[in-house]
Amino acid sequence: MHIQEVVVARPSGDRGLQDEITEAEKATAASLEAVDINLGGGSLDGSFKPGFSVQLAGESVTAEAVTRAAQLRTLVCLSLEGPRVTDDVLSGLSGHTYLASLTLKSGAFSEAGLLSLRGCSSLKWLSIKGTHVSQKAVGELETLLPQCEITVETAK
Repeated sequence: MHIQEVVVARPSGDRGLQDEITEAEKATAASLEAVDINLGGGSLDGSFKPGFSVQLAGESVTAEAVTRAAQLRTLVCLSLEGPRVTDDVLSGLSGHTYLASLTLKSGAFSEAGLLSLRGCSSLKWLSIKGTHVSQKAVGELETLLPQCEITVETAK
């Protein structure tokens, strides 16, 4: 897989994380079939946020795969889908400070798993589908991450 580089205009001399991606990170991104993106409005100040987007579904959702994705310092978007999206899997994202958008499509994680995301300080959008977590837990996460817009579609 070829990873296309994104060119982001910055004042001369300013370097961002995207400028410092190591060969190891590029290899990790390729192994996860990550896509280079420039997320409009993804930064806390509303500016574009360059980085990687990773989608994992079904059998590819493992604690190890999510931990590898979390090792990408410029992971901007992550989508996790299926019954393997558990508390253990979500705990691998704890403390990621660059992630801006997270989609969770699973009923297999608990309120504890949801609250393990509280350290994701740059999270702006969290979409949760098919969950059984309480509105109280969602409200607690909204309090912990006030800049994050959380949408929830409960399991039927």
